[in-house]
Amino acid sequence: MALLALLLGGGMFLHAVHRLTAQLPELEALAIRERLAAVPGPSAEALHSALAAQRRAEERRPTAEGEHRRGELFSALARREDEGGAERGRASWEEARAAYRASLAHHPGSSRVWLGLAMVELRLAGYSPAALEALRLSIEREAFDPDVLYSRLTLGLSAWSLLSPPQRRAVERQFETAWAYNTTWTLQAIPKVAGALERVRGWLADRPEALRRLDVMQRHFAETQGVTWP
Repeated sequence: MALLALLLGGGMFLHAVHRLTAQLPELEALAIRERLAAVPGPSAEALHSALAAQRRAEERRPTAEGEHRRGELFSALARREDEGGAERGRASWEEARAAYRASLAHHPGSSRVWLGLAMVELRLAGYSPAALEALRLSIEREAFDPDVLYSRLTLGLSAWSLLSPPQRRAVERQFETAWAYNTTWTLQAIPKVAGALERVRGWLADRPEALRRLDVMQRHFAETQGVTWP
């Protein structure tokens, strides 16, 4: 859950980081992204100010994009509030849920809004049917979205045992898209939970060169960062 909360809280910033490093060699780009991701996010006061400005903007001209932005801001605020103790951010999480749902009522095809809703549902109710179905819909709306595909892969593999057959097919499709785009980032997105890496190896079983690439990257992470998978 901590990893998933990090993905949610840092999502807006990491979108830009992915874009900026897209043309760099994989391991160099990975190191830069990790350093930038460690930069502290906005304070609760700054988020309250941003929400007030967003409300004023929506009073003048309500839009699905504005509701999406409000969902992102409430999610970031809830994460900040939760730092002060469990459940302190619940009201903000529920505001985020309402904002994402309002955005989807106007624009049901937005993969990013569906993912935002999935992450909020995860925080409010764990791996609930609502969270997992929102994940599936996010992937099906747009499987190739470099800014969110790795977050979706992490969530899907973490919840694999709870997924329905259509949801599992969506997550496997997301893996194939992620692997084709950037293999190093795909390995980084595989959660450190039992069975996740073996599932990926199963998807690559008929591709010997891909399996060799996976083994090389595993050794690199183990030797340079001490990262291993169960």
